[in-house]
Amino acid sequence: MPCYDGRNDEPCSYENEYRAEQKAKAKVEAIACALMTAIDRVTEQDFTVGCAIMSQANWQDAGVSLHAVELWWTKHKEADAKRKQREQVAEAMKAAEAAREIERDVARAKLTNRERKLLGLK
Repeated sequence: MPCYDGRNDEPCSYENEYRAEQKAKAKVEAIACALMTAIDRVTEQDFTVGCAIMSQANWQDAGVSLHAVELWWTKHKEADAKRKQREQVAEAMKAAEAAREIERDVARAKLTNRERKLLGLK
């Protein structure tokens, strides 16, 4: 065993800064997503209002182009759709496993103590 392996050291400050930056980035993306979703809903109801909202932003001052925002939003919506689909599949699998567990419990309840013992069940 080495005299020193760094195992008990606190994480480096740059690691903490990186985590904080990633967390802040995620929050900003969540805010942008919520706002763009609201704008999409308004645009679905009245296209001109949605366009008016987007045209009010000073994209040059923000340092991004409207085109870059549209590209980000398209990719973000696709990623959200994939995430939601994964969540639905996971939820369906969880529900199916719960149903199987109920079926197992019902089947076990029909067994006698001797049958459970022979099958190695509790």
